[in-house]
Amino acid sequence: MDAATLPQALLMALKQRQREEWLAENRAAIAALHS
Repeated sequence: MDAATLPQALLMALKQRQREEWLAENRAAIAALHS
C-alpha cells in the first residue's frame, strides 16, 4: 500500500464505522416507526 492509497483506505474505514454507528443509534427509532 502506498502513501496515496492510505488516506483513501482510512476514509473508507471511517465512513463504514460512522454508518454502523448511525444504524445502531437509529435502529430503535426505526423500530418504533414500524411498530
